Amino acid sequence: MLIDNVEVSIGKAVGHIFEDLLISAKKRLWVISPWIAPEYAELAVKKKRDGVDVQIVTTDHPINNAAIKKLLETKVEVTEGKILGFIPTRKERTYHISKIGEDNLIVQYQSARFTHAKIYIVDDIGVIGSVNLTWKGLWYNIEVLVVIKDKKAVEKLIEKFHNIKEHPLMKKRGIEELANYLLVQEKVQPPSKVQPSPKIVSEFQEKFEKVGKEISEKIKRYLEA
Repeated sequence: MLIDNVEVSIGKAVGHIFEDLLISAKKRLWVISPWIAPEYAELAVKKKRDGVDVQIVTTDHPINNAAIKKLLETKVEVTEGKILGFIPTRKERTYHISKIGEDNLIVQYQSARFTHAKIYIVDDIGVIGSVNLTWKGLWYNIEVLVVIKDKKAVEKLIEKFHNIKEHPLMKKRGIEELANYLLVQEKVQPPSKVQPSPKIVSEFQEKFEKVGKEISEKIKRYLEA
């Protein structure tokens, strides 16, 4: 449905519209999504390397661990010297950086007040709706996706994006704190309180994997280009 530079899509597989838009980003790729799949995090990093202004606001929910790892890079700083002028010394300091820029990666505490909005700015196009930047959001769930091309409306959306990113009530993790948090998460994964039946799990995985195999080729080709 297209109404005055606004295209509304409701249903499954809205990724047919949205994924092409993400891949086409040349100037700007701004993301607010509580949950992100690692493949899209990798896409964002590649866009950053290609000179695109990439900004991401998400949460530290364990579901995002794999994606956040894609957005961080481990660095080692080596300092060499000498004691008493002749005994060599060597110190190493490990630290982490954001691959898209420290100020461009906002990871909020999901246990506190956090942003549940889904807002995307791709170049001069705005996208809102119910869609998280995940395979389920783009390809499996029934979602609402609104693509906005009206210039004034997109300018307002850009303003709202900045308001959310800089909101004083949104508590965010620092990069080092985030890296340490991920290390802890690798060692301690709390069990799920609700265990679905094996039949439901099997049916879901079969359907989801089928969709994922069909769609992943497009992202794979882009990332390998």
